[in-house]
Amino acid sequence: MRRKFFALIFVGFLTVILSVAVNANPDGPRITNPIQYSEHKIGSDVKIYWKAPDSKYGSVDHYVISIRKFYTKENVNNSSSGSLIVDNIPCPKLTTSCTISGSMLEKYYLESTADKKYRKYRISVCAVMEDGTKRWSNHQYFYISAHNTPADKPISFHIYNGFTTDSKNQVYYACQNWNNKLDIGREIVNTYPFTMGTNDIDVNLNDRVNIVTKSNLKATGGIMTTYIIRNSDYKLRESDIMVNSYHSWANSSQPEKYNFYNAITHEIGHVVGLTDKYDSWATEWTMYGYADYNEDKKITLTLRDIANGISLYD
Repeated sequence: MRRKFFALIFVGFLTVILSVAVNANPDGPRITNPIQYSEHKIGSDVKIYWKAPDSKYGSVDHYVISIRKFYTKENVNNSSSGSLIVDNIPCPKLTTSCTISGSMLEKYYLESTADKKYRKYRISVCAVMEDGTKRWSNHQYFYISAHNTPADKPISFHIYNGFTTDSKNQVYYACQNWNNKLDIGREIVNTYPFTMGTNDIDVNLNDRVNIVTKSNLKATGGIMTTYIIRNSDYKLRESDIMVNSYHSWANSSQPEKYNFYNAITHEIGHVVGLTDKYDSWATEWTMYGYADYNEDKKITLTLRDIANGISLYD
């Protein structure tokens, strides 16, 4: 079985993932919000709530929010190897909540743009007891998306004229799949009529034309690549999707071939605003960053894919 990864390139500003490991200390605080594995748009405050440790352990002097960063593709489930402390945020003694401001998340995001190896973060709560003992919370995974699409019109794609009718239809179906499942009251993504297709096989992120096309990107080019450019407010201005014709493709699940509909559904998820996921608990998600031959599970959006997408348009 072959496993390949999708390639995602953000031009101008790069997306950051904020993430955390699990169940550090059952005797410590318990994070109740945000919901595990949720995704949030940049610039929006994230409110953290937790339950205090059991009183049998004594009184809490104060709390500290700890934020750590990880290598993007590192599976940090039950592991903290390679993590680096980014921030420790002190909180008042009697409170069991704290806000990570949108400006703070933007700061992390911009720092990680320059440091491309580390784009994954985790958050946890430390209760510093009056006797000096430190009791750690469960760790919470969540992600930050750097963009969402403009509110006035959908991102619409011109599809390469050389694609089969089945492939063109599947680009359209993938767009409507996301629109229908997110159901935010308007279209987020769409395609132009096929008669308005493109012959372009080059990505030009300065022409403000969105295309889905194909080119031979060789074995190292990923199976599909989404190129994105954003405005200074992080909203998507233009997106092109490149299908790597080096690989073998089919419009259905077939041995030794990649399922076009499966892969394009994942890529449209990036246009919606969602990030790749590489951890072991996300293998069934549409936004899981690897794909196999004969795979079709990404076509069905999971409840977490849907909830994360909706959160970017609240």
